[in-house]
Amino acid sequence: MPWRLCFGRASNDETRPAAAFGARPLPESLGQSTKVDREYMEIIFEWLLEFLVQIVGEVLLELGLHAVVEPFQRPPNPWFASIGYAVFGAAAGGLSLWPFPHIMVAGVGWQYANLVVSPLAAGLCMAWLGSWRERRGQQVLRIDRFSYGCLFALTFALVRFFFHRA
Repeated sequence: MPWRLCFGRASNDETRPAAAFGARPLPESLGQSTKVDREYMEIIFEWLLEFLVQIVGEVLLELGLHAVVEPFQRPPNPWFASIGYAVFGAAAGGLSLWPFPHIMVAGVGWQYANLVVSPLAAGLCMAWLGSWRERRGQQVLRIDRFSYGCLFALTFALVRFFFHRA
């Protein structure tokens, strides 16, 4: 019986097997993630979630500070402002433990790396936000600078880290 292919169907309405075309069957592991792949994805997801919690905390604080700063015209001493942002960061880190009581990054080495990388990334995001606000002619607060944003995120991360260690 001659086989004539018409758009993937044989002329007698039977599907030709893939082996007839020289195709090999797909390995069973194709499309299935391995344990290592899942671990890497979990690590990436944990880092992103931890970073997002810190950024959301900073943005919410910044929005609140923009609303509160209007009545005060004289800028505070930078040292007092640093202490204030450190205290606000620690308080926000403590408050974040209520909805997210467990640290999101597994593994001690990754947790230490998170203490360095996340505050630096948060500081860069806040610096970008500050430059964006400045280009638009909006008022720029101290937290819109790298050092203050990084300090806030560092104390935020430290509170979460030490709470998890205790």
